Amino acid sequence: MFALSSRQLRLTGALLLLAAVLGAGCGDGSTPDRTPTLAPTVRATATLEPSPGPPEPSGERALAHMEVLAVDIGPRPAGSEQEAEAVAYLVARFEEYGYSIEVQDLPFAVSAGQGVALAVTWPEEQIVWAVPLVGSAPDSASAPLADVGLGRAEDFPQAGLAGAIALAQGSEAAVTEIAANAVAADASAVIISSSEPDLLATSLERPVSVPIVAISQESGEALRALLAEGSVAVTMGVGPFEGTAHNVVARPPAGRCETLSGAHHDSVPASPGANDNASGAAVVLELARAVAAAGLPGDHCFAVFGAEEIGLQGSAFFVSQLSAEEQRALRVVLNFDVVGGGAQGLRLQDESELTAEALGLAEAAGLAAQAGEMPSGVLSDQASFQAAGIPAIWFATLPFDRINSPLDTFEHVDAASLDEAVRLGFLLLSEFSQP
Repeated sequence: MFALSSRQLRLTGALLLLAAVLGAGCGDGSTPDRTPTLAPTVRATATLEPSPGPPEPSGERALAHMEVLAVDIGPRPAGSEQEAEAVAYLVARFEEYGYSIEVQDLPFAVSAGQGVALAVTWPEEQIVWAVPLVGSAPDSASAPLADVGLGRAEDFPQAGLAGAIALAQGSEAAVTEIAANAVAADASAVIISSSEPDLLATSLERPVSVPIVAISQESGEALRALLAEGSVAVTMGVGPFEGTAHNVVARPPAGRCETLSGAHHDSVPASPGANDNASGAAVVLELARAVAAAGLPGDHCFAVFGAEEIGLQGSAFFVSQLSAEEQRALRVVLNFDVVGGGAQGLRLQDESELTAEALGLAEAAGLAAQAGEMPSGVLSDQASFQAAGIPAIWFATLPFDRINSPLDTFEHVDAASLDEAVRLGFLLLSEFSQP
């Protein structure tokens, strides 16, 4: 899920210098095998013997896919090796279910307000989760770390910092003053830790000439503890960054798409991306399996998009590749993004009569779903289709807590929410299979 405006500082991603290593799955045999090879970059026809399994949709099967993506693979930022591993896994599963696969290569660019890399060396290299402040210079720095307290003018050494990276603790109101003082003291970059538990979510009042990022209060305390024991070296950089992400598209043998069930597979780099959005990708995989196993009539397609977290770029690219005839043939798009919450139930958001139809099916099936607007400034991939005049509906669960952070982990996912999303999605696809 992609967020705009001031929330962007908290929700957009970081391009980290090292990948986090997360724990493996439970090892009970319920998790499908991972496929560690890189994804193909050309359209391919399934080479595996199709084996979709039983026709009933299952939240438990979706949960197994989700565990692979969020636990075994972990953070999947656009263009990373982990994203490639996720793509390979998606390709293998769609092929297993008998679909023809296209992997679309998606060149992307990340602006200076969205990308950051921050690594600390003491005594060995480790990653610190950070976000760039809007107004930061798109630049990099590698230098010793210097603690400058609250970042006031009197907190800086009289001789200046001589190229060091300044570490200050401050509030949202103080970031511009801290940045100005650091630049005046000849700092090569600035790291501001929050004086409150939450990460700083603000912008500089005016651009600065050095890269500047925000870290959590806890990370700031950890860095100061390291400094108390000796010298600490930091390497950091603020975008722009460029790379290549990938969309995975699964089509029936005819290649025509009357419906499209989609989700994004990428996450922000600091997050395992369990709810946002391994949950949606897992639901799409299970829908594809159940549709194939049930032999639903009609041409049902499935897509898992990359680069959503950096501006819906994957779905926008997919739409741009559709011909006018393909756009007319596409009757509905179901977008699953953040469907593993559960506290407030499943919400459906769109701008047409689709919601009423879906809610009627949900009520008849005894599923708890309701119409509802999403929080202001939050977008998801259905917007790319709606902008092209294609009917689309967004399935999500509220509240949007923990997402786009290291707290978005597998153990926080509500399995019942996944099951409801899978079952309602299957009911809608069955309805669109009717002549």
